Amino acid sequence: MHRIRPYLFYISIFVISWGFALLDTAAARDLWARLAVGKIFLETGMVLKNDIFSFTATNEWIDHEWGSGVVFYFLADHFGDLGLIAFKVLSIFIVLLLICRIIKLQKADSNSFNLLYYLLIMLAMYNGFAMTVRCQLFTFVFFALWIFILEKVRNENSRLLWILPFTMIIWANLHGGFVAGLGLLGIYALGEFLNKKPFKNYIVALVLSSVATLINPYGLNILNTFSMQ
Repeated sequence: MHRIRPYLFYISIFVISWGFALLDTAAARDLWARLAVGKIFLETGMVLKNDIFSFTATNEWIDHEWGSGVVFYFLADHFGDLGLIAFKVLSIFIVLLLICRIIKLQKADSNSFNLLYYLLIMLAMYNGFAMTVRCQLFTFVFFALWIFILEKVRNENSRLLWILPFTMIIWANLHGGFVAGLGLLGIYALGEFLNKKPFKNYIVALVLSSVATLINPYGLNILNTFSMQ
């Protein structure tokens, strides 16, 4: 496919996102648990700290995806299945839009409006977006957003770097993939160090983002989730 006009490109990407989202609309096995957790929170204001759905005795339950359940239940309760699918479409579209902006920041104009390029990206992401909605949707969006922000920072807009710790507060309460964001910051810090460019702000942002992960209903205990895996 050849490059097309920007407005037609974005319309095409949105339409393709719909088609891609509808390839698989089966409910993920853990969706019902996410909806139940979200309903409990919205009706009682409580975050579950024990697995009340288990038939056997359980220890403390660290649910690092509790925020996803709140979002999913709100959408399902107010808009039904269509709300969940529309959220999936919007997530795919945002990821692709951010990738487009990242490419433009990197001066790779030859691929920025090539639809075939983005079709291949969607195929690569298929497993992550399969089924109705899954919690990793948030990690796809935040990871793409962080790369976009970090590329803007590299293009002399360093003030944007301080957005990352604040977005980490949200990310860490939606999906355990937030650790990928910390790794990403570390990679950029190392890259700037090796390129003999200022890197200390990246280290500070990494420390602040790491602290931000502890702003959750479980505090330090959220780290137990990863130590047990």
